[in-house]
This record gives sequence, C-alpha cells and structure tokens, in this order.
Amino acid sequence: MEFLRLWQIFLRRKLVFFVILATVVGVTVVGSFIIKPVYKVRAKIWLQLQNLQPSFVSRDLPSSFGKMSYSDSDNLPDTFVNLIESRKVAEKVIDKLGLKDKKGNPYDFNFFVEPGYVKKVLTQGTGVEVEQIDDAELFEIRAYARDEKTAVDIANTFASEFSAFFGELNRDTVARSRKYVEERYDKARVDWEAAERRRVDFKSEKLIVNLDTQKNNLLSELSQMRSKLDDIEQQVTENKAIRKAAEEAIKEQPEFKLSSKSFEANPFIKSYKSKLYDLDITLAEKLLDLTPEHPDVKAVYKKIEQTKAAMAKEIDKTFSNESSARNTYYDNLVQKLGDTDIVLISLKAQEKVTRQQMVRLDKEMRDVVQNEFDYSKISIEADTLKTIVNNLKTQLEAARLAEGLSISNSVIIEEAKVPSEANSKSYIYFPNKKLLAIVALFLGTMLGLSVILFLEYIDVPPGDGRLREPLGSVRETENAG
Repeated sequence: MEFLRLWQIFLRRKLVFFVILATVVGVTVVGSFIIKPVYKVRAKIWLQLQNLQPSFVSRDLPSSFGKMSYSDSDNLPDTFVNLIESRKVAEKVIDKLGLKDKKGNPYDFNFFVEPGYVKKVLTQGTGVEVEQIDDAELFEIRAYARDEKTAVDIANTFASEFSAFFGELNRDTVARSRKYVEERYDKARVDWEAAERRRVDFKSEKLIVNLDTQKNNLLSELSQMRSKLDDIEQQVTENKAIRKAAEEAIKEQPEFKLSSKSFEANPFIKSYKSKLYDLDITLAEKLLDLTPEHPDVKAVYKKIEQTKAAMAKEIDKTFSNESSARNTYYDNLVQKLGDTDIVLISLKAQEKVTRQQMVRLDKEMRDVVQNEFDYSKISIEADTLKTIVNNLKTQLEAARLAEGLSISNSVIIEEAKVPSEANSKSYIYFPNKKLLAIVALFLGTMLGLSVILFLEYIDVPPGDGRLREPLGSVRETENAG
C-alpha cells in the first residue's frame, strides 16, 4: 500500500518531476557543450634504478657510496613521485612555458602540482599529476590544460626537466666520487714517489746491483771454501797419522851405538818453523785479494822457499856430528817427522785463514739475504702503490669524463603528442558528456522525487486545485482501518 501511495503522489505531481529532471539534464548537457574542455595527456619515464652507482668507483669505494639510499627501500615509488613533483622541477616548467593564472601571475606550485578536481576542471584548468605504473620502474606524468598543445608541452617539459634534474643528482654523486678518487690519487702518488725514493736510496746505500748475482757468487765462494776446508782437514788428519806413525817407528829403533854420538835439539829449526807458519798465514791472506802472479805473492813464496831451505840445512847440521855407525833408518824417520811438522804447520795456517774467510762469507751472505728481504719489502710496497696509482688514475679519468657527460637514469620512453582532429575528443578529460548526462539524469531524478515528496508533505495543492490530505493523515487512516 505504501508503494501504491507513493506512485499516486508521483502521478499527481509528475509535471513537477519532469520539469525538474528536464531542467537539470538540459542545463548539464548545454553546459557540457558551452564550457571550455580540459585536455589530459600522458608522458612516461623509466627510472633505471640498478645504475644509480657510478661504475668507476665500485671497486674502491664502499658498496653504498654514491648509491641513493632509498633505492632499496619500500617507499621507493612515493620517493620518486615526490622527486618528479618537486618544487624545483615544477617551477622550471612553469617558468619555461610561461604558465600564468587569470591574474597574470605564474601558477603557484601548490596548486599546479596535484591540483584538486575543482581547480583542475573548473577554476584553473591546468595542472600535473604523477603516478607509478603497476609497481614497475615506469612513471606516468599526466598533464591537464585548456588546450591540447599546452597539455602536451607541460607533460613533455615536465619529463625532460625531471630527467635533467635527475641527471644533476647523478652528477653531484659523480662529482663527490671524483673528488674522493682525486684525493686518494694525490695521496697514493705521494706515497708511491716516497717508496721509489726509498728503493733507490736503499740500493745506493747497500751498493746493490744485482742481489741474485751477489748471492750466487757468495754461495759459490762459500762452497769452494768449504771444499777447501774439507781438503785441509783431511790432509791434517793424514799428516797427523803419518807423524804418529813416524814417532812410533822412532821409539822402536835401537839406541845409538856410539857413546860419543851427539843429537841435540836445534833451536834454529824451531825458529824456522814459527817463521814458516807466519809466512803461510801471510800467503793465504794475500791470496784472498791478490793473484798468484802478483809480486807481493811471489815475494812471500820466495821467503817460504828460503825458510824451508834454511830449515833443511839446520836439520842436516843436527845430524852432522853423528858417527858413521848411526842408524840411517832412524835418521830418515826423523827427517820424515820434521817434514810432516812443516806440512802440519802450513795446513793449520791455511785452515785458520780458510775458517776466517768462511766466517766473512757467511756474514756477507746473511747481509745479502737481509738486504734482499728489506729490498723486497720496499719493492713490494712501491709496486703495490704504483698499481694503486695507475688504477686510481684510470678511475679519475673516467670520473672526469663522466662528470662532463649528461648522465641520467631517467629515460623518456613515451612523449605526449598533440592529438589529431579525429582523436582529439578522446583526450578530453572534462567534460565527459556521456558521464555528465548519466549523472545529470540521476541527480535530476533524485531532485525531482525529493521536491514532489516535499510538496506533498507540506500539502501544496496539485495542479487541479483540489486539497489533499497530508501523507501522514492517510497513513493514520489506513492504520486505523
């Protein structure tokens, strides 16, 4: 019954309803043809986030240096949207395109970027918005304006200005990286030059020409000295055995037959032995620095021969008073014993000098090994610093080159274009005539129904002049029935 009652009210006041509906729809439709449209165009940019860090510093700097801190964070889309919509970029676009409001003043940044719907379609008719596309590295710049060309200029200029702005951010990073590499290069070059000076000074101080050759020569000399010492020790052992055998043989010989036999120790022989020992030492020392053909060496050889001859004569004198009955075998043994003593004296002198030479060679070898170790450390340091300097020089040249280039990780992959006459309607953002007609029809219907119910409520007579009971009275009567 309630619906039927409403239908009766609608039928009685349908004229009011249709007038209101026609007015709302008519005004909306006519207005959509009269109002100046607002066009919407799009430009797309791609932000290559993986290339934010300069490649020429990646080997020597921390992995986070030169890399934008937000590039790995969850708020990356909002960060880049805010960067694109930044005041610096927007004001450059406004200034470059000469965008002004109705009063002739440049658009306010706060109303130009992300304007409200009313400003965007009615009062201002101009603005720009940015949005990320489907969680990708693509961002869409949407520009609004009263004519297609202005909208296209806004979108494309916004994209290009942001690319330039993003390039400046990268150039700032490159400049900081270049400065860091330059400081390291200057310091490394100073350290390398100092290391090279230490290497040269060390070679000059230690008289180093070729350490390997010096070491090999010393090893050869030391080996020769050891072989010589072994030979001397072997000869000493052999001569000691000969001397001992001679002494044993002398003890076994019979006493002298003649009582008048005189056999005394000759003090001259002892003196000649001492002199011969000293001459052998002198000869060995001179042979260290001189050749056997040198006059000084020959002079020593001559003195040795003279001493041996004099010693032989004294040995003969020792036995000059012996009678003809003396044991000749015994005399030969004594002679052999004297000769062996002379050889042992000479060998002992040679052994002493050889050992001294070995001590000297061993010390020189230790010095060469230590010099080699010290020189190796200095050389490694110098070579390492040289490698670092060369690497830093290469990186510095790359940094300077990169600093002079227009580097930007922002790429415009789709520019906004002025639509053709056939497609210009598809670029109209407002008014959307079909949508406005549907909205007007809905609003007109709601307004018309509201008005007739309001008129019924206040009991205004319909067009035929007859009074009707208020809607509330009808309900009470029906309830009572």
